[in-house]
Amino acid sequence: MGTKSRGAAKYIGGYLARPAVAECRIESYDGPRMHFWYEDHKSRKRVDAKWPVYRFIFGLLQHIPPKHFRMVGRYGLYSRKAYKKASCHIESLCFCADSSTFFVNKTS
Repeated sequence: MGTKSRGAAKYIGGYLARPAVAECRIESYDGPRMHFWYEDHKSRKRVDAKWPVYRFIFGLLQHIPPKHFRMVGRYGLYSRKAYKKASCHIESLCFCADSSTFFVNKTS
């Protein structure tokens, strides 16, 4: 892969949360065609593909979100409800009235 196409792949990859196609999966670029590979999720086998450049770019652009699009919502501990619940538990542990219950004396 040439230095121009390598630079372009790094530039595009910097704007994605995770690149749609890793640079190591691009086998060659000869101007009109891109040769790359991917893993078919159904068969779990490697598939080699040779696509015209514009089809490849179109497929790549499908994975770039619109401006200000939130990629990851607030799930798990990061959700507002779970965060409030966890912070209440943490506060009760850190700021308990009887500090002797929080620290254990190992000499006794």
